[in-house]
Amino acid sequence: KHTGGVTAVAYNPNGKQVATAGGEKVIKLWDAEKGEVLHDLIGHQGAIIHSLSYSGDGSLLISGAEESQVRIWNTEKGTSTRILKLEGVCMSAVLSRDGKYAATAEASLRKPLICVWDVESGEKIGQWLEPARGGLHHLHFSPAGTEIYAACSDKMSYVWSIKGEFRGRFAGHSDILGGLDLSYDGTR
Repeated sequence: KHTGGVTAVAYNPNGKQVATAGGEKVIKLWDAEKGEVLHDLIGHQGAIIHSLSYSGDGSLLISGAEESQVRIWNTEKGTSTRILKLEGVCMSAVLSRDGKYAATAEASLRKPLICVWDVESGEKIGQWLEPARGGLHHLHFSPAGTEIYAACSDKMSYVWSIKGEFRGRFAGHSDILGGLDLSYDGTR
């Protein structure tokens, strides 16, 4: 049980595990059937953990908090496998379905910055400034892992290749976009 409020939730694609983050800077991995805590993941220093995302096979979990790093966790062992150092404060963190790539959005001194990382090496393979005025709220990979979608506070969502090539934007929303999702096959 979290002692503070729950700030993020992610359901493992394997259907056997749920990750929750609380105000006490702890991520809990739960057995989805028994409701028992399997692991407490400790390591974030930021005030609020707001991003949780599993890889497609559920073996990895990425977490982002209000700090200049994100963590990648082994969900079976409950251990941190990689820390990605950011230039600014994490706004969103997500893993590609195959677990090969991570994408982060961060608030930096320049403007919101989007970065793509190779998960195995921890190397940054691309970065670009996000065009929205005001901020970026959520990232999502396409099912194939070749594109990144962003929900932004300028009432639009944007699409880039993982190399940062602009692919388009979706306009016409009447308010700030706080999140987004794609169908499993990526057609919607």
